[in-house]
Amino acid sequence: MRFLDLPAAQGRQVDRFDSVGVTALGLVRTTYSVTTLRVQAGGLIGRHAATQPQLLVIIAGRGWTSGDDGARVAIEAGQAVFFEAGEEHETGSDTGLTALALESDDLPVRDL
Repeated sequence: MRFLDLPAAQGRQVDRFDSVGVTALGLVRTTYSVTTLRVQAGGLIGRHAATQPQLLVIIAGRGWTSGDDGARVAIEAGQAVFFEAGEEHETGSDTGLTALALESDDLPVRDL
């Protein structure tokens, strides 16, 4: 067994797509990637197209996300959102959130 600390100080600052207050820490990268995303209070992952199918799993905090239509939908810990490849989206938070982003060309997500 191996434990991994994921302190907010680790990772890289994300400023692409006019993002603000976001830190990303890649955990796995093969034919898929797993990245932790920390969105600070008032932070934003700016609008961009998903390069491949993406599952965004909120593991702490709350915020909002929007898809192609730009309509903001509340999201919080214990929820996830799936974006198709090419889908425009953005995610933000007034109070802060932590998420895992899973990306892969082969990402079969089932309906629950």
